[in-house]
Amino acid sequence: MNIFLIEDEPPILRSLKNTIHSLGGDYTVIGTAGTGQAAMDFIRVHHNEIDVMITDIQIPIITGLELTAYTARNYPDILTVILTGYSRFEYARTALQNGVFDYLLKPVDKKELENLLRKAYAQKCVSRLNTGMTPRTSGSTPPADQEGYVLSLFCCGPYQTGPAELSAYGFINACPDLKTHMKKYLPEDAFWIIPGNTPADHYVLFFLPDGDFDTAREKITGYYTPLLTAIPTVTVVISPDYVSLSSIRTEAARLRESAVQHAAPEKPQILYCGQETPAFSSDHAAALRIYHDRLAGLLAQKSLVFFHTELKNYIRKMHQYLPPQHLIFELLCDLFRLCFERLPSDIADSTDAYTIASDVINCSESYAVLFENLNSIFDSYFEMLLKDTPSPVHKEDIIMQVDTYIKENYSKDINTTTIAEHFNFTPAYLSKLFREHKSVTPSAYLLQIRINKAKELLKDRPEYKIKDVAAYIGYEDPLYFSKVFKKAVGMSPREFQETV
Repeated sequence: MNIFLIEDEPPILRSLKNTIHSLGGDYTVIGTAGTGQAAMDFIRVHHNEIDVMITDIQIPIITGLELTAYTARNYPDILTVILTGYSRFEYARTALQNGVFDYLLKPVDKKELENLLRKAYAQKCVSRLNTGMTPRTSGSTPPADQEGYVLSLFCCGPYQTGPAELSAYGFINACPDLKTHMKKYLPEDAFWIIPGNTPADHYVLFFLPDGDFDTAREKITGYYTPLLTAIPTVTVVISPDYVSLSSIRTEAARLRESAVQHAAPEKPQILYCGQETPAFSSDHAAALRIYHDRLAGLLAQKSLVFFHTELKNYIRKMHQYLPPQHLIFELLCDLFRLCFERLPSDIADSTDAYTIASDVINCSESYAVLFENLNSIFDSYFEMLLKDTPSPVHKEDIIMQVDTYIKENYSKDINTTTIAEHFNFTPAYLSKLFREHKSVTPSAYLLQIRINKAKELLKDRPEYKIKDVAAYIGYEDPLYFSKVFKKAVGMSPREFQETV
């Protein structure tokens, strides 16, 4: 973590620099200044390299308060810390209200400085994951045993596969409150929860400085173990080593890949990244694929009763073998492709098997729900084969009702699952039907409406805070809203607000 120091008294500046150096870890003082003007000149040139700026309040030419205000306005990614004496504490209070990260009282206590830098380091790690900032190559790389920061990925329900939008299918309602749970074991400044790809998965960054990495991992395993009984299935992946600012995004990607490869319905598990269980048996995969040709043949023969029986046997066998979710996804892609080949051209789904399989698996937290979703999809094909399908006019009427429902309720806690329940459909069938008429899934359509409303509020109501806008359009977590908004619009809500 790169630190910039501003202090007009050379002895204090040297002492502060030496103290930071003595702490070890991933801390590098990349520059110093003795006046506010010199500091401002340095920031203009090196702002992309600075993580934390520590400045005295009383410095010549430009004061510390003016400098922190300038930095917050122009370079908000820099965390600013002010130095102040007891007699000027009110200045520190004013600075905190203006966006300063924290303050230190003179004379600086080494332990207080260490704790502050630890918090700043964690905050920068969180920012790297939230904003997707590219790690810098400058700065030192600490020995693994000096840090104490361990990253984990917590996922509740299916880990989203394929072309899924940034939306949960209702599993968030069943997810445990991670913050409340972790507070049973750790103080709030020892862990940080960071939004993942959906409201149902989160990164959790822990700070466990005592003991070696194996001890830290055992503690984290103990924190998560009580959550393994949560419904739907919980999957946890823990990093293979301590993480740093330079490695955290790479480690996050490794955790995601591990979750994709090993998460499985009805199989709660805590995984150590790099030490996962062996690959799924190829014999079991081959045994499951045998069902595909049978099911495709029964569909082509319009044998509805036997098809349902064989589909149920297929899911039972799958439940017996417990394949990882990514393999279930591949199996369903194969099944849909084979079935589409056996259907008449006017009935075969125009949507690719990959997309339909993605919809099915992303809203199936158990094998029972997986069967229901598959059954509803194939029932729609049987209806068309048997000429007993609702007329296109009737389907369009259903879609219009769904459209109206989404527009009237977008600000509430709704998602694909709750919308499907409202209209007595399975989530997978609703996604299929909606996509056929709107060329987009219900979750993507809901996202479009929410983002458009958010843009309208950010433009017309500048007095609204980001968390107020998030709550207005149905997002309880403002950080997750910011992540979704940036992915959809290309800039953060605050950046968008500044451009309009």
